[in-house]
Amino acid sequence: MKKHVAAFIIIVLIVIGTFWFFPKSFFQQDEWAIFGNMIYTKLTNRNLLGVILPQSGLSHFTPFTRIVTRLTFDWFGLDFSPYVLMAAVFHTMNSFLLYVLVYILFGQWYIALFAALLFAANANTHQATSWLATTIGTEGCAVFLLLSLICFFLYLKKKNHMYAYGAAVSWFLSLGFKENSFFLIGLLPIYLMIRERTVHIYRNKSLVISFAIVLALYVGIRLLIAVGAPPPPGPAEAYSQPDLFVLGYRFIMLPLRSFVQAIVPIQYILFLSSQLLRFSYPQFLADGKIPDPYIVESVGADIVMLFLSLCFFVLVYFLVRRKTLVIRQAVLFCFLYVPLSVVLLILVGGRAGYASLFEPRNLYYPAIGSSVLVGLLLWELSTLVGRIFRRFRVVTIFVLLTGTVIGVNARLIRQDLRILAERSIVRKNILTSIVSVYPKLPENVIFYIESDTAYYGFAPEDTILPFQSGIGQTLLVWYYAQGERWPACFFDYNKDYLYALESQDYKGCGGRGFGYFRSYTKLLDALREHNISSEAVIAFRWVGGERRLVDETKKIREAIARDTRK
Repeated sequence: MKKHVAAFIIIVLIVIGTFWFFPKSFFQQDEWAIFGNMIYTKLTNRNLLGVILPQSGLSHFTPFTRIVTRLTFDWFGLDFSPYVLMAAVFHTMNSFLLYVLVYILFGQWYIALFAALLFAANANTHQATSWLATTIGTEGCAVFLLLSLICFFLYLKKKNHMYAYGAAVSWFLSLGFKENSFFLIGLLPIYLMIRERTVHIYRNKSLVISFAIVLALYVGIRLLIAVGAPPPPGPAEAYSQPDLFVLGYRFIMLPLRSFVQAIVPIQYILFLSSQLLRFSYPQFLADGKIPDPYIVESVGADIVMLFLSLCFFVLVYFLVRRKTLVIRQAVLFCFLYVPLSVVLLILVGGRAGYASLFEPRNLYYPAIGSSVLVGLLLWELSTLVGRIFRRFRVVTIFVLLTGTVIGVNARLIRQDLRILAERSIVRKNILTSIVSVYPKLPENVIFYIESDTAYYGFAPEDTILPFQSGIGQTLLVWYYAQGERWPACFFDYNKDYLYALESQDYKGCGGRGFGYFRSYTKLLDALREHNISSEAVIAFRWVGGERRLVDETKKIREAIARDTRK
């Protein structure tokens, strides 16, 4: 028991050290849309069913994620600290559950602990923790996915029916947070068939029946919801599916990409891809010096990942081919788990489905299996080195190797979070400055905010504020949290009013009016169209170089009065 407590404490310390700058960050992008969604369910008095049902389309059904999201918003509002604590607790819990799973598989404390630490400090997956819009769904799903796997392996060891039922129930709960765990229905029977070399349905009757019931229940619910569901929002191209040949190609390539991306930091993959272009394909260098970023992140990255995958497979094969049956079975499970955990991504529609690099949050699940493989691989390498250089203890070598890998990943995460914290301070200061100057808004209000800087790939003339989503909707949510009474129509999630980064508009409904503009011409047009006085305008100017927000309300109101008389 003491060693398990020690493992938990070490995991907690690594998570704290790795995510040290996380509390200094702030809500980023989709969080504002989610908060607006929750405000809409509150203002329209939606019951529990109204909260959990999909808003539109059939792409996602995540009832438990939506329930937890609504509860946390009701409890915490826009207080950032509780969300940080929740994300850190989820991630720590998942890391410790992985420790438990690996300990059940191998019975070795060192391998279990360091596999968990590799997962806790994986540089490619930290978005699942640091981006709060995806935390509840991604990490909540992972909690019950890991519990399901733990119960599954305990069932195989002890043949206790309760573990079979626990595995099935945990799988159902994980599906309620996010559909990514659906792959278990393929993984577990394939693993059992290969492991036992035949199908023993009767011997594993309780496991088969319980999973079949959960599968039927889940599919039945999805089909029931599908009846009469509205089409997904957005352009049809975003949901278009490729032909069968493309799907077949993805079925082969995605697993190979997943092994490498779940292990090797993306920065290193892109560095190797850039060097590959410099040495082998100079025709893709811009001005003869800079590699084409599109080639680097696609073709070049694919070549690098295919080569690294081959090296990894060969290394694992030679290190474990003569090991015990337990180790070979665990390796088999991980080699099945990692590719199957991303298999649903072959159905991603539109241009996004052709990306070579995964969204970081989608690597959270394959990283579970890859962490086990890397932990085992480093242990076997340590054993090999210990045999060659007998003066070194195997454990010492193992600690040095894993410590180096964990340290490199933790350093990359801290760098990312430090940058995020710097940006977040600017965003929060902008919002607090606006509210401090204008704590109470008139019934009809239009924010006009100029900027002298372009951000996030916008053309130099398209100057915006340093936010990743529309500042208009962000202000709506921010003022709602300060007690402003808005009508529900401003937060209708089927319309996403002022959420797009470049959006500018004015709308009046429910006895209130709200608008946001960054173009002075469009501001004047809206004032004339809706017959709104210049007194409804609140104006600021953002000086990007100085990170300073200047109140220009008086100046802009005078300019409006002058220009509308022309």
